[in-house]
Amino acid sequence: MAESSNITAPEVRWSDGALKRMERAPMFLRGMVRRLAEKKARELGYAEITEEILFEEFIMGRDDILNSRTILGFEQR
Repeated sequence: MAESSNITAPEVRWSDGALKRMERAPMFLRGMVRRLAEKKARELGYAEITEEILFEEFIMGRDDILNSRTILGFEQR
């Protein structure tokens, strides 16, 4: 039987701008959005989630985590 690993995923920091952006998401979605964004950030090697990363990676269609620009209050650019 294989031993279970106690390796924890590295913590991802959030910039002030990204946290402010999260406040615009509906309360019932924030936990899910946060978990998925942190998971994707780790996969992409980001140590910090910034407002720019939220927009570029999750809003502009590179990932289906957030399929609506309005969830986090981004205006269409």
